[in-house]
Formats: sequence, structure tokens, C-alpha cells
Amino acid sequence: MGPWCSRMTAAGWVVMVVTLALVIGLTVWTVCRLFPTPAPRIPDPHATLDARLAAGDIDLNTYVQLRQQLDSAATSPAAGVTARVGAVPNPPRRKPA
Repeated sequence: MGPWCSRMTAAGWVVMVVTLALVIGLTVWTVCRLFPTPAPRIPDPHATLDARLAAGDIDLNTYVQLRQQLDSAATSPAAGVTARVGAVPNPPRRKPA
């Protein structure tokens, strides 16, 4: 018979498995580099607050308080951390129309 029907030794199997793993790894790496996933967008807190007011999730007084806390957090990061803890109340449940 020819060289295709010969027996493979343990070293041959190891070389075959390592080569196959390298080819698969290189293929996955190439596909990931060709089609990168976009970074997740962080929503703007001011826009989120405006949308909650427009949807009726919060009232005007709560909106003004949260807006002031967001503005103070933007000017002073250390003060914003303490001001934001527990600042967002649970929105009231909307009654079905």
C-alpha cells in the first residue's frame, strides 16, 4: 500500500492534534478580528431621566431632585458617589388604561 495507509505513532497523533488546534485557533482569531463586536454604549443619564419624565414614570419634583444630583455629580465626582446612593426611587406602577 502507500504512505496513506501506514500506522501513525503517538508523536504523529500529538503533532496532528496540535496542528489542528492551531488552525482552528487561527481561524477563530481571524474571524474575530475581521468582524469585531461594537463596544456597548453607556446611556446618557440626563437623556434617561428626561425619558422617564416624558413617560410619566417620575413626577416633576423627583425629576428636579434627580437632575440636581446629576448636575452636582458632574461637577464633583466624589460628591456624586455619595449623592447617588439610593437616590433613584422605584418608579410608581402605571395603571393600565
